[in-house]
Amino acid sequence: MSSEPPANPCLIWETERHVAALISLRGERHRRQRAPNQDASLGCGGHVRGLPYIALALADGHGGKDYPNSDRGAQLAVTAFGEMAAEFAHYVAELIESNQGDWRREASRHFRDKCGQRLLQIWQAKVDTHAQSAQDPAAADEVARRRYGTTVVGLVLTHDLILAGGIGDSRTYRLQQTNTALQVQPLTETLEGLGLATPSLVSPAAHRYWQTAAASDEETVALVLATDGFADSFADRGEAVILDLVEKTRRNGLRWLRERLPSAADVWNREGVADDLTLILCIRSDLIEDIGTSPSVADSAQAVYRDAVDPSVPPTAESHQVAAEVIDIQASDGDGTVSLASNPHTANPSAHAPQRV
Repeated sequence: MSSEPPANPCLIWETERHVAALISLRGERHRRQRAPNQDASLGCGGHVRGLPYIALALADGHGGKDYPNSDRGAQLAVTAFGEMAAEFAHYVAELIESNQGDWRREASRHFRDKCGQRLLQIWQAKVDTHAQSAQDPAAADEVARRRYGTTVVGLVLTHDLILAGGIGDSRTYRLQQTNTALQVQPLTETLEGLGLATPSLVSPAAHRYWQTAAASDEETVALVLATDGFADSFADRGEAVILDLVEKTRRNGLRWLRERLPSAADVWNREGVADDLTLILCIRSDLIEDIGTSPSVADSAQAVYRDAVDPSVPPTAESHQVAAEVIDIQASDGDGTVSLASNPHTANPSAHAPQRV
């Protein structure tokens, strides 16, 4: 397997009902400092008792000398979100099978009240395991965990319900079609502090900062997740760019998106706030006029995508096999899952960079 980064850092994932694009670029500041990308992103999904679900997540590691493992903390955070989402999908399937009235209301309540705490528990266990594998004398205590500081935000789409949840200052947008135009609105509140004071997974009682929102998939054209490296690069937090991107993708198809998004993101990265930039775009496939052809992973397969990581970091169960390509594609049963995880430390997008997508 090659250890070179992919020529195109944009990952396209097609599911039964949605198309998702994931892209992450190391910020100019980190490139100059030869520091890794602190962001990570993930898409995963499958079927639970015949009901499909997908989860999308991104995390933004704090970076800096006080958080030397925050890039790994971000990777573990999106993995934890994916595991939490799978557990939640089983809970939703049980609700639907039990015919307990308004399952959507109950699922939304459970996601709001329980899933933030569960996400934190999974992430802390993963961090403790990684710290122990690094033979850290302070493993499994709050000091060790702090070194992995990161925010996280994600979406779970199951049946016809959309649930968004996160801790920190990354953003979630929802696009709806009105009678006159396509509109974009924030889906969750954003918790922003001053510098590293932003609430995150290493904040005291971090689960109390868990912010959630629920929406109908039927009334949604597209969803977008973005780290502050994207949002802070625009006066309007990137809403005009998101509208333009979604409208042109709907008209021109996936091949256009995969070809144009990397160079556009490179411009946003270089001309913005110089922070790492990660964007996840999820569009209903029936609303794309020309779905076209693009690299995809079958819904009945299991795959993991990871960029080559710092070899000095001790391997874990999640990262023991890493390469800048899709690996370990395996057939699975009816409850099979597909997972795409990305943390491009050394992405090298095309030098051709138009000002608009």
